[in-house]
Amino acid sequence: MTATKQDVACLHADLLSCSFRVELSLGRQEQRLKAEGKKTKLLATTAKRDAMATVFGARTTKERRQDEARVEEAVAVPSNPVVGAASEQPLVHARGRYMKIGDERNILLYS
Repeated sequence: MTATKQDVACLHADLLSCSFRVELSLGRQEQRLKAEGKKTKLLATTAKRDAMATVFGARTTKERRQDEARVEEAVAVPSNPVVGAASEQPLVHARGRYMKIGDERNILLYS
């Protein structure tokens, strides 16, 4: 493989890697927005129940703990989903195929 072809192959691998990271970042942002929406909805429901306490009676401590647990569960978003790590491995291995062992510049860039 000529040096030019190798450079193009390395750039292609970099672009694939960057593309994957952008997709992963967008997915994380979407998950956070969904979690915030769930949290807002749960908090509104809890506030509505508290406002209706005069009609239906006050909520018990157990019910409050359950509501808090639901909110915490709704807000929990994985920082690095397992799917993302599994999808990145083939890209890393594909990038390694394009590298020459003796090319110091590429080893510095990709090691």
